[in-house]
Amino acid sequence: MSFCPECGTKNGPNTAFCSNCGKNLTTDNLGSPEQTNISNSDMPSTAIPFNSANANFMGIKPPKTTQLKWVQGFNWFGFVLSLLAGIGLIFAGFTGGNGLEGFEFIGFAVLIFAGINYIFIWGLNNYNNTIRVIYGVFCGFGLLSALATFNLISIGINGFQVYAVFFHAPTVALFKQVQSY
Repeated sequence: MSFCPECGTKNGPNTAFCSNCGKNLTTDNLGSPEQTNISNSDMPSTAIPFNSANANFMGIKPPKTTQLKWVQGFNWFGFVLSLLAGIGLIFAGFTGGNGLEGFEFIGFAVLIFAGINYIFIWGLNNYNNTIRVIYGVFCGFGLLSALATFNLISIGINGFQVYAVFFHAPTVALFKQVQSY
């Protein structure tokens, strides 16, 4: 068993990357900053450039952090829930069942929300920094709304998502095109 020097997570033997933060656990293949074309003196010496366009072309993606996996899980849950609610409202609005006639327009709005949520899923999965920032702002508004209504579950979920996309350094590094592993 090996422990990550960055976050202390216990990893299996012969593991190349930390399962929590993505740090490279084998340092013999990193090379020097000159070999990796890094000229920024503020970057750690173990940082290598990561270009998501090239990585996607080659079929390679850096490992996701645990925080990003949770954010993606919340997004998929919201997407499926929005999709089902939108379709249900459209069906109920058109059929006029249960006194919901006229609700089809709300159903279409919920489906638009589901589409926006899918764009967030796609952008976060492809490490798009612009989508990360927009998503973080949306989560920030959700957090403010949850704080105003004292909704503890929403405060927890939105607060975690804001933390993960704005303040969790390994996750933010994935989107800033530099992966320190």
